[in-house]
Amino acid sequence: MSLLVQIVPPKIVSRSNVSSPRKKRRSIELPEELEQQITALAGRRGRAAFIREAVRQEIERRRLLASVAGSKESRNGAVSRRKVKL
Repeated sequence: MSLLVQIVPPKIVSRSNVSSPRKKRRSIELPEELEQQITALAGRRGRAAFIREAVRQEIERRRLLASVAGSKESRNGAVSRRKVKL
């Protein structure tokens, strides 16, 4: 069994001209073991927020690694993907 994660667009409650980030509903399949671990950490109602934050952190981690790899490349020549895991 796998967990189906859906990210739902927020309801607009404010009438001001302040724009909020747009969200789209997405579905992903997760192995049951991973879903159980996420639920244990975040609770049933906190899973979507947990997954969003985990994805944001992973994107930032990969950007930082790419940046480090780029600076090493400029100093020492090419850096293989084996040396810098993404």
